[in-house]
Amino acid sequence: MKTRRWAAVLMAVLLAMGLAGQIWAAAADDTLDLNRDCILKVNPCDSKAQGNEDMAKDLSEADIVIDLYKVADWRIEETLYGFTRVDPFDLDISQNITNEGWAEMAQKAAETALLPEARKPDMSVDSGVNATLKPGVYLLVAHKRGDADFVKTIKDKEGNSRIVTQVEAGTSVYTFNPELVALPSKTPGESGINTANPGEWLYDLEVNLKPERDDLKGKLEIVKTLKTYETSAPATFVFQIDWEENGEHRSDVRTITFTAPGEKVLTVENLPVGAVVTVKEVYSGAVYVLETEPEQTATIMADEIARVGFVNNYNESHNSGGAITNRFTYDGGWKVEKLVDNTGEYDALE
Repeated sequence: MKTRRWAAVLMAVLLAMGLAGQIWAAAADDTLDLNRDCILKVNPCDSKAQGNEDMAKDLSEADIVIDLYKVADWRIEETLYGFTRVDPFDLDISQNITNEGWAEMAQKAAETALLPEARKPDMSVDSGVNATLKPGVYLLVAHKRGDADFVKTIKDKEGNSRIVTQVEAGTSVYTFNPELVALPSKTPGESGINTANPGEWLYDLEVNLKPERDDLKGKLEIVKTLKTYETSAPATFVFQIDWEENGEHRSDVRTITFTAPGEKVLTVENLPVGAVVTVKEVYSGAVYVLETEPEQTATIMADEIARVGFVNNYNESHNSGGAITNRFTYDGGWKVEKLVDNTGEYDALE
């Protein structure tokens, strides 16, 4: 019975050279057969890893495909193994490449394959399904079937940009790094994967991608209608917004101010998809009365803006009233900013 060897894909993994060693390595006792087909199976995550249950369920239902781009061919010169570039991928695999170098190489290959728009891959295969490939180095790009907007450029905390692909599944968004894999490969030794490692070449490989998982975000609109405006002072309405996020209760207070009758919209961004948000009008001023329920709820969705609406009218009295909100910020010391009107868009995480 054929035995499949497992390997987990890291940033530039499964290259059949030493990750921090020489690109040209002496051949091991087992001769590399470049006429033999290789089998590759790519899983979107390690479904058996502890804590990956929800991720595995999401990704198993997301209809993920893997685009494969051949970026380099094997080259053999006497007893030495190495790689030669494949057009249009201009990858110069140097002799003493590091892990960081492989990561840069994967990004360079992804830039060629995916920008300004994705090229046609050499092969697309369903995740978890065997692909038969000729020996070489391949770029792996994971995305949801039928999604034309899966390529993203994001920045880390240091401001460094990288090309990724993203898949929305369940209430999460999964971010995949483009990866490089060499076929065939070797069982890792003490110094990593190297062509000089003892043991047989692995022509049948199964790998697990390692996506990053974040909450999928959505928007909520608070639509406020003031039917009549009968005061000389601005009419301010105060709203308390409550929701649960990552097991914690979150709350905020925002205001909408009118100087004339009409409609205004306050947009709350960056709310977790699936969260049930409660909005309560806690202050309507002294001369305006609510004609709708003072407390309303909405469920945040990924592909549609959730909305709640409040309507007020003049209550025939002659009092006037307004309100302000104190917003606290820290920038080398605590500061208080008085807000009279919060209409427009703001981030729920601020």
